Amino acid sequence: MEFSDKQAFDEWQQNQFADDDLEQSFCTDTARALLSAIVSNDHQGKSKWQRAARRLAVLAHFLDASDCGRLTLTELTEELTASGISTTKATLSALNVRLKDSTGFTRTEKSNRAREIYSKRAFEIWQRRKGSTAKR
Repeated sequence: MEFSDKQAFDEWQQNQFADDDLEQSFCTDTARALLSAIVSNDHQGKSKWQRAARRLAVLAHFLDASDCGRLTLTELTEELTASGISTTKATLSALNVRLKDSTGFTRTEKSNRAREIYSKRAFEIWQRRKGSTAKR
């Protein structure tokens, strides 16, 4: 079943306190905090909104909202770029890692040890490339 944005939001709001004895209400402070995490004051104009779109896409992917979790980061990059928001897989991956680090949650089974090994290997490769004089 497909919902419009309004229907999806209304359903989400109704279920927010389903298990609580509290009165159901929309929490503007929570919404403001979430949007502030997405829309940064560090940038202005076009770059501010491009950055916000990237952050929103990564958050949707991370939480598997609207089935975005089924996409790989490469596919998500392609979709964003096709929609006019130029980005790279590396940018989305970095945002995804920062989200994981700040929340402690992860969608993948990658362990912190695997991440350390990958980071060390990537560093070694870049060091070797920097020392290479061959043209690509």
